[in-house]
Amino acid sequence: MVTKMFLAFALVFVFVATAATQDDSRGLSFAKSDDGVLVTLRAAALMGPHYMKINCWAEANTKRVHLEYTLFQNIDICKKSPQEVEVKWNLKDTGVTWENHKEFTYHVKDQEVRLNSSDVMSIAELLPEKQKITR
Repeated sequence: MVTKMFLAFALVFVFVATAATQDDSRGLSFAKSDDGVLVTLRAAALMGPHYMKINCWAEANTKRVHLEYTLFQNIDICKKSPQEVEVKWNLKDTGVTWENHKEFTYHVKDQEVRLNSSDVMSIAELLPEKQKITR
């Protein structure tokens, strides 16, 4: 009886843990490309220009893919109304292929940085000439 209860508890725990890891992949769409797999996510931003830094890597031994993005916006020139922006990751050189992409779990980490015009100017002065931000 105790063994059956333990087994039932273990199955419920595995089911809940699996559901929790799949929650991170909500909203992701996958497409096959010449280079491998493209992953797309729709994210909220303020109406106006933005800069996005993206990063991704895969852990082959755990079958986890980490997708990160940071959204930078100048709040002085953005409208307060929301818009959707598209975040795209190319999983080229991560070990993820179109044939095996469903075997991985996907974890999204997002960050939003809102700057005012004086902050943007200060950052632009610190960058080398090649990397100057359009003001």
